Amino acid sequence: MDKIYVSNRVFNINGQGLEMLAAILELAFHHAGCDHVTGWAIDEEHGLVLYAQFGAKEATLFPIPLTASEVLLTTWAWLNDDDTWAKVKLEGWDADADHDGHNTKGFRVYCNDWGHIGGELSTRGFIAIKPAYMWHGK
Repeated sequence: MDKIYVSNRVFNINGQGLEMLAAILELAFHHAGCDHVTGWAIDEEHGLVLYAQFGAKEATLFPIPLTASEVLLTTWAWLNDDDTWAKVKLEGWDADADHDGHNTKGFRVYCNDWGHIGGELSTRGFIAIKPAYMWHGK
């Protein structure tokens, strides 16, 4: 299948569990037309930002390009670290909201407008992963 690059790409999925994260990362890579990522950055607002091309000054280059399945376990370990939950801002739909049910820890994989991640990170960042609470009703 030929790669089709879309300028107005929209991606925003939340979930729980390693199996779901694996499927979402595969879809995110496919959706962005990426075979691999070359770098990463951690931002308190956006979480873990992955780069399909290396170019942003905030990014750290991976030793070799990584596929979605190769970056999976590192991403999973980062999401399950207590420091991650303390350092990444969780607001709006990601927050530990007070409601008539309960919340459990999960994640959100997303991009912002035009298929980028905000601010300086938008140079080459194509997807971000952040902790997010899943809300469960009564």
